[in-house]
Amino acid sequence: MSRCRGACVTRLFPRPLLDAVGALSHLDGLFLLLVEVLQVFFRRRPTVTHNDLVYWVSVPAIPFVDPAMAQRNVLRVLQSDIYGHADQLARAASKGQTRKVPRGHPSRTPEPYYNHPVEVALLLANALYDPVVCASGLLHDVVEDVDGWTFETLNTEFLNFDEADRVRLVTTVRTVTKPKGVTWEAALDCYCDQLQAGSDAACALASADKISNMGSSERYAQEGYAADSYLKHGWEANMQKFQRVFDICKGRIHPALEHQFGSSLRQWEASGRRLEAARAHLKR
Repeated sequence: MSRCRGACVTRLFPRPLLDAVGALSHLDGLFLLLVEVLQVFFRRRPTVTHNDLVYWVSVPAIPFVDPAMAQRNVLRVLQSDIYGHADQLARAASKGQTRKVPRGHPSRTPEPYYNHPVEVALLLANALYDPVVCASGLLHDVVEDVDGWTFETLNTEFLNFDEADRVRLVTTVRTVTKPKGVTWEAALDCYCDQLQAGSDAACALASADKISNMGSSERYAQEGYAADSYLKHGWEANMQKFQRVFDICKGRIHPALEHQFGSSLRQWEASGRRLEAARAHLKR
C-alpha cells in the first residue's frame, strides 16, 4: 500500500494477502484497508490495470485543482505505456536502496527508496502534468545516483517510444541532474543554472522532488531529529537550497504545485527553526 502527498495508489492484486498482512502492523491500517476494499467492491473507487496489477486510485483535495480532474489525470498517467516502462526501470534501478534515516533512529525497516520517485511522479500527476513529465519523475535520480546509468542508457531504454516524448523525458531528467565530482555548493549552482535555463516541466519535476524531500525531513523533525543527523549539510544550507529552487520555479509551474511547494517550505523552515532554537537552549 503506497500513500503520499501526491495521491493514494493501492495495489490490490496479485498480492492482496501480503498487503493485508502489512496493514496488520497498525490497527488503523487494517481498518482503512477493510474500508477501502468495501469501497472498491461497491465501485466507489476507480481502478486501473498497470503492469498486470490492479490498482485503485484516490487523490487528496488541494487548492487550484479539481479533484475529479486530478483523479482522471492520475488514472491516465498510470495507464500510459511510457509511465509503465519508466516504473519498471525505476523499480530495477532502486532495488535494495533505502531512504536516509537520522543517526540513532530506531527504524528496523527503512523506507524503500523507490517510494520517493513514485511520490514525485504522483505529485506531478495530481497537478495535472502529462505522462511524459510523470515518467521523468520516476527516473529523475537514476543517472545521478545509480552506477551504470547514463543519459545514453536512458535514451536507449525509450527508443521504442515516440521520439518527441523520448527527447522530452531525457532532457527533463538531464536538467535536474547535478554534476558529479564537484563540491556540494558547485553542484547546487550548476543545478540552479540548469533549472533557470530549462523547461517549465523540469521546474515542475524539481519542485515535486523538493516537496517530497521536505516531507521526509519534516517527519523526522517532528520526532525531534535535527537535519544534520540525516542530511550531508545542515538545516540552514538546505533551507537556502530549497528557497533558491522555489524562487526559480515560482510562476513557471502549476499553481497547485507552487502552493504545495510554498506550504512545504514554510512548514520545513518553521520546524527547523524550532529545533535549532531548542538545541541552542540546551547548549546554554
